[in-house]
Amino acid sequence: MQVKVLQEDLLKGLSCVSRFVSVRAQLPVLSNILLKAEKGKLKLGATNLETGIVFEVGAKIEEDGLLTVPAKVLLELTANLPPGQITLSSEQEQLKVSSGSFQAQLSGILASEFPSIPDKLDHTDFTISGDVLQLINKQVVFAAAQDDSRPILTGVLFKFSEDNLRAVATDGFRLSSKELIFNKIAADKKTLLVPAKLLDELYKIVGGQEIKVALMEREKQIMSQAESMVLTGRLLEGDYPDFERIIPQNTPHKASVDREAFIRAIRAAAVFAREASGIIKLVMEKDKIVVVAESQQYGREESEVEAKVEEGGITIAFNYRYILDFLNSVTGQEISIETEGPTAPGVFRDTKDPSYLHLIMPFKIQN
Repeated sequence: MQVKVLQEDLLKGLSCVSRFVSVRAQLPVLSNILLKAEKGKLKLGATNLETGIVFEVGAKIEEDGLLTVPAKVLLELTANLPPGQITLSSEQEQLKVSSGSFQAQLSGILASEFPSIPDKLDHTDFTISGDVLQLINKQVVFAAAQDDSRPILTGVLFKFSEDNLRAVATDGFRLSSKELIFNKIAADKKTLLVPAKLLDELYKIVGGQEIKVALMEREKQIMSQAESMVLTGRLLEGDYPDFERIIPQNTPHKASVDREAFIRAIRAAAVFAREASGIIKLVMEKDKIVVVAESQQYGREESEVEAKVEEGGITIAFNYRYILDFLNSVTGQEISIETEGPTAPGVFRDTKDPSYLHLIMPFKIQN
């Protein structure tokens, strides 16, 4: 292999694929990045066996070849080189890196020991615009579970209809649901369960780019391709909770409030709530919501926020972090809160966006 590549281009590619290298790999080769030079292209590959990525870097290929080298070493080395041309050349299991007066030699592992990673789609089942991916990432992904105690809840449910996509995530304590206009999926598939981490990483890489998506039924995998990248991940399997059953249909207690004013009140309450399991109380009164937080160590905080309230006179308690996550996921000036009662879930919405709802389970509190 003999390749000439710009430092800034190589660094961008290495920074991207390094996120998918196994941190505590039982197989040493999984701590490596695959360098593949062929047909005038330099491709960088990495995998943790759950997710794999191939990133194409603009380069001048003087001789084809492939080799794997330690990801961390090559990334840190490239980051400390000056902008300009880098030459990569390999011989057997050694990679030579040179730039100006700098020269280094890295010990690698033969590419034949590296797992196979797809580097192109052979078909497209559907496409996702950058705007749709951004909305799913901002309004849905954060509600998925962070731990693996219930693996099914670490995913985002994609529910397809004729011209609609509903994306849903829940960790058992909160739920986000977003409906989007969507072209019909080519594959005969009504639902998909995609790991939330995969969607998060995908958005970080492609930003506002449109992506093509292919489903590989036999491998239970999903492939996504943007301009210079192919990301492959394993779909989750199992029965997703019947989320529609827990969304209240009758919510007599309603309040609408200015979003910015509500954020300030919640953040003030958080100073005290952090020492009390994150619990804050929302007291719905005639023309206001009173936000209350108490701490045995620090005392009590209370803020009043002007609101339009229907059937007030109730107090309901939530985790303030969940409320802030919702408030940060919307941009509208006014948000609404609806509930059946003090022990029922709270339904939070942006009043200008009926396609999105966020449900938060309450704490049971003593009167």
